[in-house]
Amino acid sequence: METIFASDRMTTNFQRAEMYDKVFGAAKVTIESYKSLGLNSDETDQINHAHFDLPRKYLTGSSLVSLADVYISAFRRNMSNKMFQLDSWTQIEDLWSFFEIEITRATNETLFGSALLKQYPKITQDFWKLEANVENFLPGMPRLTVSGVYDVRDKLLEGLTKWLQATHGGTDFAKVGKDDPEWDESKGSKYFQERDEVFSKMASFNYQSRASEALSVMQRCELSYNITA
Repeated sequence: METIFASDRMTTNFQRAEMYDKVFGAAKVTIESYKSLGLNSDETDQINHAHFDLPRKYLTGSSLVSLADVYISAFRRNMSNKMFQLDSWTQIEDLWSFFEIEITRATNETLFGSALLKQYPKITQDFWKLEANVENFLPGMPRLTVSGVYDVRDKLLEGLTKWLQATHGGTDFAKVGKDDPEWDESKGSKYFQERDEVFSKMASFNYQSRASEALSVMQRCELSYNITA
């Protein structure tokens, strides 16, 4: 009981660190950074900037309008590619799952760009396999008993890591100037470009941890989608 109810475990920092450790698969040094949040340090300031300041900067106002236009275009294009016949009915076995996949696919393209989906076509399906089994990451569950869930998580991290290495190499990859477009086919939205740039300049975030951050962004968007639905 002393272990379970230890004061350092009953905090937001610990819970967030557990998510990045168990679900998102961040590197150990990154987990320690999340456990230390709240201390007066440049690292804490940078993490909070990425998590709180950048969403307000890019996901509100005119920037959000521009992203919404990208999303609508992606969703319409994906629907038109389904080859629905205008003169006959199309049977969809599970309407909820159908739109769940299509909405997530368009959202991923809006946030991360088209290149990621071309490089990793099954990323949306794999994400929902992971999301459907999040409870299996609870502390105390032996990895051996739920190895398939970890395999999906690791596959997502591998795909995101390869994409980041190809499009977000170095520390000066982000194109977030006033005259730069809100969305880039290879690099993704300005929001994610600047967010990833913050982590790329921090010693405690390697490509694996940056991929876990990308996965966490996908998960938050899914949570918002479920709340809206």
